Amino acid sequence: MKKEIKISDIKCEKCVATIKNALEKIEDIKKIEISLDNKTALIESLKEIDDKILKDTIENMGFNVLEINKK
Repeated sequence: MKKEIKISDIKCEKCVATIKNALEKIEDIKKIEISLDNKTALIESLKEIDDKILKDTIENMGFNVLEINKK
């Protein structure tokens, strides 16, 4: 499963690290790529992860999730 998450408020590498560290705690995520330029996180997971879990995890770190799309 691949998903692209569009996130506002990513301004620096510290933001990228904060989001990546939060997402790494979700079970079954095997790969995370975050683009500072595109303000997106691309995740690969072993099974379907509910969008609400992804959204809540990122928003609890102080960022806004604009949309989540399957890739």
